Amino acid sequence: MQEKIKSLISNDNSRGDITTPLLLIILVVITRIPFVSKFLYEWDSVNFALALDKYDILLHQPQPPGYILFVGLGKVFNQIFQDANTTLVFMSILFSALTVILVY
Repeated sequence: MQEKIKSLISNDNSRGDITTPLLLIILVVITRIPFVSKFLYEWDSVNFALALDKYDILLHQPQPPGYILFVGLGKVFNQIFQDANTTLVFMSILFSALTVILVY
């Protein structure tokens, strides 16, 4: 009897634990894609884009406090996309999806 209960519990949890976060990720991506920007429209995004080429807080690339980990990860993704706006939009969607998983 206990084995049956354990198997029922483990089967239900394993399906539910994977399906719900995947659905949430898909929902985040679907709701973000139509609203992506085509160009850098705010001075913050321009400063981050400039920091992808040359990181210098004295020149406000990006603005203080610098966000060194965010810019460092952006430099990695910028090697793939070769466009600062696409890189920053991708990182925004990626971190949104990760936040949904973390909150879930």
